[in-house]
Amino acid sequence: MRYLKKNKKQKDGRDDMLSEKDCIRVFDGRNGEWLARVRVSPQHQEDVNSIDMGKRTKRKREITSLMAECIVQLSLQTCQDDAPWVLFVPLKKQPRMKLMIEKCTELGVGRMIPVVSDRSAWMVSSNNDDLDVLYGGNSDEENVFDKLELQAIEAAEQCERLSIPIITNEVSLGVQDDEANDRVWSVESLIEEWCRGWEERDVTADKRRLLVCRERGNDGTEGKVLPVIQALYDNPRVAFLVGPEGGWSPEEEAKFDSTCTKYQGKDSPVQCISLGSSVLRAETACMMAVGAWALVHDS
Repeated sequence: MRYLKKNKKQKDGRDDMLSEKDCIRVFDGRNGEWLARVRVSPQHQEDVNSIDMGKRTKRKREITSLMAECIVQLSLQTCQDDAPWVLFVPLKKQPRMKLMIEKCTELGVGRMIPVVSDRSAWMVSSNNDDLDVLYGGNSDEENVFDKLELQAIEAAEQCERLSIPIITNEVSLGVQDDEANDRVWSVESLIEEWCRGWEERDVTADKRRLLVCRERGNDGTEGKVLPVIQALYDNPRVAFLVGPEGGWSPEEEAKFDSTCTKYQGKDSPVQCISLGSSVLRAETACMMAVGAWALVHDS
C-alpha cells in the first residue's frame, strides 16, 4: 500500500479527482511500474482553530487519506545509477529554465545541479535562501527547487519514464563538512573537489567523469577537447558541466586547462568536450549533451 499525495489541479482549474476503486498506474523509482487500485483509509479527526464573529473556536475536521493498493507489476525498474548528471549555471529567464528541465528529463537525465560561474547571469551565493526567487520557493520551505521538480514530474509522466530526476544543490563528492554539502559550488571549487573525490575512490565503477562543455579548444591541441560522442564511448558514468550564457571566464578556462594537463596520460576525472562548431545557448547545450549520452548508452 502507498499513500497518495493531494490531488493536483488540471490546467483548466478542475481537480484531478481520484475515487475509491479507481485503477491507476504508479511507480516509486525503485520497484518498477504497477497497476494499482485506489483505497480510502479510515477517517480520523483533528482539531482546527477558526474565528467566528471575532471569537476563536475549535472544531473537528475529518481527514481522509487515499492509498494505492498494488495489484500487478506492469514493468520492471531499470537501473538509473548510470544516468548522466547536468551541472548548469542557473538561467535568469524561467521559461527557458523550465524548457531545459523538461527536455533533459525526457532524454533521461538523472540529476540536475546548479553551480556558480564568474559570468552567471543570475548571481547566486552559497546559501539556499538566495535561490528562493529563482526557483520559486519560500524561505520557510525545506526544498527551494519545488517549481522545477514539478516540471520534471510532468515531463516524466509525459515520456513514461519510471523515475524523476533529482534537482538539488548537493553534488555528493564525499565531502564530510556539512556546510560544504549545503553550498552551491563555484566552478573552480567544484573542479578541485571533483578531482579529490575521484582520487579517493578506489573502485573505477563508482567514479563519475566530469565532462566540461567548451565552445572551442583554446589552442587547437589535439586531444585537449574531444567531440562529445567520442568522449562518451569510454565513459558510461558522466556529469556534464555546462557554462553560462556569456561563456566561461579566462580564469575558469585556465582551471580547465591546468586540470587536464595535470592528469594528461592518466585516468582523468575531468575531460573537456565539444558539442560542435556552433555557439549554443545554455539550455540547448544541456539538452544536446544529455541527448548525446542517450544515443550512445541508452539506445
